[in-house]
Amino acid sequence: MSNRRKILIIVLVILIIVAIFLVWWFFLRQPAAPAVNLNANQALPVNEQIQELPPPSETRQNEEKNYPLGLKQLAFSFAERFGTYSSDAPAANLKDLELLMTARMWSKTEAMIAKNVPVNGYDAYEAKALTSKLESSSKEAATLTVNTQRIHIQGSELKQQVYYQSILLKFVLSGNEWKVDDAVWQ
Repeated sequence: MSNRRKILIIVLVILIIVAIFLVWWFFLRQPAAPAVNLNANQALPVNEQIQELPPPSETRQNEEKNYPLGLKQLAFSFAERFGTYSSDAPAANLKDLELLMTARMWSKTEAMIAKNVPVNGYDAYEAKALTSKLESSSKEAATLTVNTQRIHIQGSELKQQVYYQSILLKFVLSGNEWKVDDAVWQ
């Protein structure tokens, strides 16, 4: 190979490398964020389009005060998990809830798991908690109704049926924790 040809190949390789670098630098580099010098006492500019939300109504504030601490969130979480099912793992959702149940409720749940009849094809339910209502409350017990949206999915075509169902949850205070003592779909 002649020297002229070697030089030409080296120049072409260098040009290709430079071209790749320039393309990378031009298209993939991120623009530098503008430097903002903020004094700790300086207020940030507020976008005038952001509007302050109105405070919750007095009725809603009173309803929220009536719920024992954390019980509403626990009821929502329990209802969603208790109402979800898949024929691929029939009792997985229920076994995950054992720690949130009293011994009596877990015994009832185990009996329900034992009665579960396998289905042909795919069968599943998804539950989403929407609202709740505190039916009764004392220092040791509480009863809530959680309204859910449930989706029944079945068959190889994955046909979906959406419906709404309530679940009545009875809680008891066990030590410092609320536990579900009964759950009845309505």
